[in-house]
Amino acid sequence: MLYLIACFLSYKRIKKSKKAERKIVATISISLNVLMIFFLSVMSFLALRGYRAPKNTVELSPPLKHGKYIVINGGSRPMINAHFNGSAQSYAIDIVGLNSFGMRASSIGGGENLSDYVIYGKPVYSPCVGKVLVVVDEFDDLTPPQKDIENIAGNHILIGFDEKEVLLAHFKKGSIKVKAGDFVDTNTMLGEVGNTGNTSEPHLHMHMEQGGKPDTILNGKPIPFTINGNFLIRGSILDHYRFCALREGSPLLGLGAGEGKCTKPIMVEYIIN
Repeated sequence: MLYLIACFLSYKRIKKSKKAERKIVATISISLNVLMIFFLSVMSFLALRGYRAPKNTVELSPPLKHGKYIVINGGSRPMINAHFNGSAQSYAIDIVGLNSFGMRASSIGGGENLSDYVIYGKPVYSPCVGKVLVVVDEFDDLTPPQKDIENIAGNHILIGFDEKEVLLAHFKKGSIKVKAGDFVDTNTMLGEVGNTGNTSEPHLHMHMEQGGKPDTILNGKPIPFTINGNFLIRGSILDHYRFCALREGSPLLGLGAGEGKCTKPIMVEYIIN
């Protein structure tokens, strides 16, 4: 009898103990969920702030005039722009091309063949009216995912205008059409998109800076800019053909009769939902 009583009392203690443990586990779980929600809310708030254009932006023209492209780095917060770190390239944008299926390359995952990437070899135009300050065209195109971390801009062009400098980087070797001292405008083809420098795949890098050592990249103050009045962020789309269709009723999008060409090669920007 005493043994049965002892067993019963032990059972009651164990039951209470398990109930207490469940309460502790539930409390910890709820606390962690609350902390996670708070953390995600803060991060979302900070990311949304990165969508807003900073004050005193400078207007530039599209450096790519034909095709469909997406910004993979852009904005004014590190959550949506890997370049936003207080350096001269804090407001930089990185652009890749998209095919009709919305893919950056014809092969899944990109692969090692540079020609598979939509943007590779696309012509790049000057985004401003200015003077070419620096031209570097000596580095070989790399096979993805190889990188050159010592020459991060790879083949690049630095253009000066209005006491500011615009850097366009990662050009295809041998494609650059201008030289230091040339004057360029927004119709001047500079070269072709390549895969040189610190890049994991072919893309165009562009940023604006001011001050620092003259004719030297990555040592000035970052300057925010807009393209066609838009502050580009991660996920922004540059769609030349969409603009053509909307303006001219091009059959490209089934919007009615039209010539299917642009009289003004300008891109528009909109956000992917």
